[in-house]
Order: sequence, then C-alpha cells, then structure tokens
Amino acid sequence: LAARTARALGTEHRRIDVTPRLSDDLPGIAWHLDEPFGIASAAAIYYLARETRRHVTVALSGDAADELFGGYPWRHAWLTPHQLVGRVPRLVRRALGRLAPGHGQDLGGPDGGGVSGRRARALKWL
Repeated sequence: LAARTARALGTEHRRIDVTPRLSDDLPGIAWHLDEPFGIASAAAIYYLARETRRHVTVALSGDAADELFGGYPWRHAWLTPHQLVGRVPRLVRRALGRLAPGHGQDLGGPDGGGVSGRRARALKWL
C-alpha cells in the first residue's frame, strides 16, 4: 500500500525492513528516547529517523507535537501553589494559619512607605 501510494503521489519511497536485529538496536532506541516512553511504534520511528537522516538534514513530522504544544493534561500534572492550598482541608488550613499570624491580611497597597512597609507587602506574597 505504501509503495502504491508513493507512486500515485509521485513521491520517492524507501522500504525499511525491521528484522531480528531489532533486539540488538533496543539499547540505542531506549537511549534516544531519553525518558520512559510507552509507544509501540518507538522502534519504527527510530528506524524512520535513521533512514531519513541518511538522505536529508532536516525533516518535519507531526510526531510528538502533542507533547510539544502541551496537548496531554497528564503531562502537566503539576499544581500551582494556589491549587495546592485549595486541596488542603479547611480545618488544616485554619490550624496552619494560626502558626503564621497575619497571613492573608491586607497589608496595604504600594503606597505604604518605608522599608518595613515594603517588607510587609513582600511577605504577603510568600
């Protein structure tokens, strides 16, 4: 099918046979992945990239675009400090608040004068 499609489109087609040498190539494939990766086509992509490099310097594909542009929510599972605080039960937040008197109080706007005013405003954001 790939060869027929290439002929129909007038494109150059190269065939890559994956043979038993795959087991010999697995350490190199894993090294190039650089992180745990659960994609069944990893070996095929490796062979495709290697063959492509023999003929061109730059090639573009859509592979991994989801990761690059942040398409998977689990990839960005970290939480902002504000989100983390919201997950702490209210009772625990109140108890912790007693350890930091003044936390959450309005410390005034940027007009407050003096070094102590600037420090107080800075502490508000900690």
